[in-house]
This record gives sequence, structure tokens and C-alpha cells, in this order.
Amino acid sequence: MKKMILGLAIAIMASPLAYAMEGMEMAEGHCAEMEKHAEEAVEHGKAGHMDVIKKHAEAMLEHAQGCEKDSASKAAALEHVKAAIKHEQEAVEHANAGHLDVALKHAEGALKEAKAAIE
Repeated sequence: MKKMILGLAIAIMASPLAYAMEGMEMAEGHCAEMEKHAEEAVEHGKAGHMDVIKKHAEAMLEHAQGCEKDSASKAAALEHVKAAIKHEQEAVEHANAGHLDVALKHAEGALKEAKAAIE
């Protein structure tokens, strides 16, 4: 009986740890790469580097799709990932059209959503 109670207590205490470890995986995998490329897109957009903002926006989209799969079981994170994807799609479109200011605005929106997805 004591072993059963001890096992149950360990399982209960391990649940928050497992959840935290899932968050760490998100922070280290596609979601982290999504955030990194969003930061780079914003940085280069502010510097006026149209080709570089486009490159990072496209890379962000690739990782956002992986992050979306990683976040599927976390409804709040998934909503932020979806919002980040929309912003980055707009950033790519506007970068292709030569609209740096609008591309930068959407890259900043994507960065905000990417950070929220990881939290």
C-alpha cells in the first residue's frame, strides 16, 4: 500500500514537470526558431534590408508550421502561432512588393505572437 501511495505521489508531482518540459521543447524547437527568424526580420526591416527581411520571413513561416504541429495540444499557444503565420505571410507578400514599412509592421506582429506562443 505504501508503494502504491508513493507511486501516486510521484506521478502527481511529475505532471507539472512533464508540462514544463513540453514547454522547454517548444522553446528549443521550431517555436524558438520561429521567434529567432521573426526577430531577425524585424531587425533587418528596421535597417531597410528588404531582401533579408523576406528571407527571414520565409524561414519563420517554415518553422511556424513545425511550431503549429508542436503546439497542437496547447490551444492558447496554437492561436498565437496561427496569428504569427498570418503576419509573416503578409510580411513576405509586402516584402515581395517592395513595401518595407508594411512588411516590417507585420514582422513585428509576428514576433509578438511568436513570443506569446512560447510563454
